[in-house]
Amino acid sequence: MDRPGDAPLSPRDRHGDGSLRGAVGRDRRGARRGKHAGARRLLHAVPLGGPPRRLGRAAARAIRASAGAARAPADRAPRREQRRGAREPALRVRPRPAGRVPVRRLAWGGLPGAATGRQPARPRAHGEACRRGGERELQRVVARGPHDDRGDTRHRVRRRRTARGGTLGPRRGPAGGRRPALSDHRCRHHGPDDGRHGRPPGAGGGCGDADRRGRRGGEEGAHQPGGVLRLERRAATCGAHVPRPAPAPHLRLKRAAIIVLDGLGIGPCPDQAAYGDEGSDTLGNVARAVGGLKLPNLERLGLGMCRSIPGLAPGVGPTAAYGVALPASQGKDSTTGHWEICGVLLSKPFRTYPQGFPRELLDEFARRTGRGWLGNKAASGTQIIAELGEEHQRSGKWIVYTSADSVFQVAAHEGTVPLEELYRACAAARDMLVGEHAVSRVIARPFTGRPGAYERTPRRRDFSIPPVGETLLDRLSAAGVPRVGIGKVDDLFAGRNITSEHTPTNGDAYRLIERALEQTGTSFIFVNVIEFDQSWGHRNDVAGFHEGLRELDAWIPRLEARVTGDDLIILTADHGNDPTTPSTDHSREAVPVLALGPRVKPLGLGERRTFADLGATIAEYFGVASPAGTSFLSEIRA
Repeated sequence: MDRPGDAPLSPRDRHGDGSLRGAVGRDRRGARRGKHAGARRLLHAVPLGGPPRRLGRAAARAIRASAGAARAPADRAPRREQRRGAREPALRVRPRPAGRVPVRRLAWGGLPGAATGRQPARPRAHGEACRRGGERELQRVVARGPHDDRGDTRHRVRRRRTARGGTLGPRRGPAGGRRPALSDHRCRHHGPDDGRHGRPPGAGGGCGDADRRGRRGGEEGAHQPGGVLRLERRAATCGAHVPRPAPAPHLRLKRAAIIVLDGLGIGPCPDQAAYGDEGSDTLGNVARAVGGLKLPNLERLGLGMCRSIPGLAPGVGPTAAYGVALPASQGKDSTTGHWEICGVLLSKPFRTYPQGFPRELLDEFARRTGRGWLGNKAASGTQIIAELGEEHQRSGKWIVYTSADSVFQVAAHEGTVPLEELYRACAAARDMLVGEHAVSRVIARPFTGRPGAYERTPRRRDFSIPPVGETLLDRLSAAGVPRVGIGKVDDLFAGRNITSEHTPTNGDAYRLIERALEQTGTSFIFVNVIEFDQSWGHRNDVAGFHEGLRELDAWIPRLEARVTGDDLIILTADHGNDPTTPSTDHSREAVPVLALGPRVKPLGLGERRTFADLGATIAEYFGVASPAGTSFLSEIRA
């Protein structure tokens, strides 16, 4: 419709990549016009090649393409007569202002040349149809339909080109007013990106951007082109003749992880006999009990070269750095092991109560919580629940017990005591058990079921004593390094500088590790994989332990597939928990160390004198001072 002498459209109202891509819109000078005055300067004719169709509920009026400014005919004919009387394509104009989304040209295939790299074709049918004096139908797309919130504007218009019409128009609310902005203010996604924008699909350009939300509705909002023309500017970069800026340089990510396989000890350490654990060898004894381990992926990493393990070949060429670490802290529980990994070494172990807790301590616990107590002895959790569960349900009293570790455990049936009340009671016990009675952890042990068939639930919660020194997590926090927790690691550090998503099973932990490696940037990922200890070690379940090892081995390729660039992953443990011995408690053992990553050299690390060497390696990796230990980063970096 543009002819010599017509004033040009505002540059912001065009795509900027050829006459075929000039989008229809308003310039700022026409922002307060209430009518479509000067239609030739605002609208482009769009020949669709089919009979004219009704456009929405608003009345439409046909005008000649050569008739100059849009004017309503003196005598209005019914729409049906207009449609039947149109011998050639008609031009239709809405009497009300258009909506916020710009109109796309459809006559010549949407955005020609963008996908193939060809220059846009010259207009063909446009000038020819004008010379014939034929009528054309104008289709104005002014808003997305409620069912098309995620569609790309260009793609939706191409679909309408096939449909040749349909009911279009601004989105209206029930009262006829313009629909308000969504309350969640989420950015819209314009649909699948074809890769020509130099950024991943869905990145940027959303029509829900913050600078647009404030202009919905109102007179200025109805005429203001600034927000809707963001798509115009985006489309302008799609043309083959438009130079694209060079991509931003790749930012180097620094990601490291310590994955603690809870209770997966690898055999004797020098002071094992002092803890009454002589003969404990978690991995070795499980391997002997099942006739040798078949773990090809862990074998390939070098697990069989850390220590001799039946079934794992010691001479295989490893793909990871391998070795063992010895415990230096006094104690053999999870808190002690994780603290040592992070640089806090204990000179004396946490206090234990193998004969039960002092009566006055339990009486104070009953007074603070409003319930009495049962048990008060060292016992297996499943056994004491089976023994006292029915009486607990009848009386409502807490089941209190301990083990060879420094723990104060409180069990309650979820149908008898609400879960939150159990947690509050354990928090009260944590406040009591300080000073001379300080224990490593207070543990909430909920269970369900009926007498003879009780089962512990995964809603366990640990209330640990805060670390007594500065940890690796504290140093990383001070340096601004993000920390991602998976499993119960936050409980073990009393939530200090670490938050975590708890996982009831090993498989849940593996999935969260995959997600973290796929979605996080620079960060330290700290993981506790719980079932080797909680589900199989404490219950002397050799078959379950063996199956857990096979599950871990099958997952290793998925882990390796997500380790890229400068990533550093360390697999280790915090203590032993040998399911083949009569004891159901932790055992004092050395732990395996497997370090892998694209830049890790496969070599032997020997016998590290403390678990803290692992934390020191992570500290050097992120450029912070280590609280304790000796880093082996320089030894393994290629």
